[in-house]
Amino acid sequence: MLQEQVVRAMALAGQLAQADEVREQFGLSKDVLDIDSAEADAQRAAAAEAYLPLRLPASSVLFIDDEAMVSR
Repeated sequence: MLQEQVVRAMALAGQLAQADEVREQFGLSKDVLDIDSAEADAQRAAAAEAYLPLRLPASSVLFIDDEAMVSR
């Protein structure tokens, strides 16, 4: 199954936390991956510290998906 291959490739690339999240989004069982949950948790914590320090109210951030939203 292609979805399983994608998840396994992510894990092999060292992206354990992301692979586990994508596995869950695909609705795949935990048996698809044999990951160290402590390592995945450490990766999540490191990512939260490095990439998610946005301390603004949600209304301060607007995601633009198309041209119509740009003109708002």
